[in-house]
Amino acid sequence: GEETWAAVKALAGVMMADEAVMGEAAEDDMCCNGACTVEGEEKYYSIDTIHNMCGECCMNPDDYRKYHLFEPGLTKADNDSPCGPLGFHTYDSTVTHGFGNIKMTLDLYDPDSV
Repeated sequence: GEETWAAVKALAGVMMADEAVMGEAAEDDMCCNGACTVEGEEKYYSIDTIHNMCGECCMNPDDYRKYHLFEPGLTKADNDSPCGPLGFHTYDSTVTHGFGNIKMTLDLYDPDSV
């Protein structure tokens, strides 16, 4: 109902607010560079059009529906480094969005210079 939708929107707002807390991270802190290493996880990505960044994560495909509610742009990748071919080659930082059992750690990439 409407209460559930309000809770979903509130959680999405919290997840977006997490982006303001991003710090610089060294490339060796990257969570998701290249192929996913945890068995059963696959590569996904999302383009954040508000902040003009691309995020890559590794997750179990069974969790897709849950995370897609909060990140409508979440897309299954067809390669191990999906942000690069989309014009986002420059690593920015690794962040974790969400809380409780709905958390996702992802590597963020900045757009290539024009």
